Amino acid sequence: MVYPAFHLSYVPIPQSDLYLLLQAMRGAIDIVPREFVQELERFGSSDSNGLSDAEIDTLKRRGYLTELSPEQELEQAATILNVLSRNLQPLVELTFDLSVSSDGSSDLIEKLFSLGKNLAGEQGTIAVHLEISSAPIDEQVMARILEQARLYRSAVVPRLSTDGFETLTPWARSENFRHALLVSDRKSLSVAVDSIANNIINFYKQQIHLTWNCDIDGMSAEQLAAVIAIIKRVREKYPFFNTRLISGKLAVDTIENFIPVDATFLPYISPDNEPVLNMLLSLVLTPKRINYHPFFIPNAHKIAAELHSKRVIYTSPSRAEVSGDLDEMTARVESAKATSATALDMALIQERVNCKYALVCGCQSGMNGDVKNQKECAADFEQRLRQVLPLVVFNLQQWKGRAAAGHE
Repeated sequence: MVYPAFHLSYVPIPQSDLYLLLQAMRGAIDIVPREFVQELERFGSSDSNGLSDAEIDTLKRRGYLTELSPEQELEQAATILNVLSRNLQPLVELTFDLSVSSDGSSDLIEKLFSLGKNLAGEQGTIAVHLEISSAPIDEQVMARILEQARLYRSAVVPRLSTDGFETLTPWARSENFRHALLVSDRKSLSVAVDSIANNIINFYKQQIHLTWNCDIDGMSAEQLAAVIAIIKRVREKYPFFNTRLISGKLAVDTIENFIPVDATFLPYISPDNEPVLNMLLSLVLTPKRINYHPFFIPNAHKIAAELHSKRVIYTSPSRAEVSGDLDEMTARVESAKATSATALDMALIQERVNCKYALVCGCQSGMNGDVKNQKECAADFEQRLRQVLPLVVFNLQQWKGRAAAGHE
């Protein structure tokens, strides 16, 4: 017998006649018409249905249909969650503020990487973020950061405003970093469409994938029109240009989160839904990989350094924060390592395994024994999926010739 999978969800996409299909254990994701979902809902209820043998075979390969019983599926999910919980690797985010620095910062950079490695251990990862402004960057400081990043095999991601493009240009090469994050809001975004679009395109020409985080709160009509124009210009050459349009004013129960701009409806999300957007896009962009993000995944250790003042801020995975000079961080780091989350008890995993989103939600509910009602948790996550889906589609609308977001 073939059944619809326990981990199958179909969520309507607002302002469309389309649905998202999501197989939360397999990481499969597709966008399909409403009629297809209706046939899938009726599957197995009678001998006659509208799905062809070829469609049924595809649904089985994608994991939407299964020959496993619900009990076997849950047992499989529990096994996966248990393995993941015992193989969690620390993540350390190391952030350097390069707005003001000097060549005297080089020794501090080396010590900060060493501190990050101490937290990450042999199997953990150090991710490096660079805060870039319009201020000139000291060449020796940048050289030392890039040298240490290569030594520790750390990815470097600059975070810049539109004024920071010129500052970063001397280092804008793929051997230095493969990704960058453009951040703007109503105060920092100019309406110089050609200049901004050309700067983004030049990064892509250097094989640097740039993502745009754009906070649209309070933007004028002229700025919103510029946002649309910039996106269109870049996507003429690079269709996969990813834009995260964000507003802190989105209500929890709001679904129709669009702003009309000329003849276009601009979709946006709340800051809290960025992880959901990132999860969906990762499933689309890396369909060969299973991108688990289970409910118990720990927060990162965060180290932020102001090189000009030599002030260091450490934030533990439990979000406790301490600041001071580097020497003052040592005891705090050792304490954080000692209290870092260890493998979860199998009983807690068994308690959460009935939630079909437990492998991808990253919500951390239940880690301290306060487990939400499973139906309530699933409904909340599906609400969040509906809120981000318009922006997912907006980012994928240039994919020509593709009927689905995920592929074999």
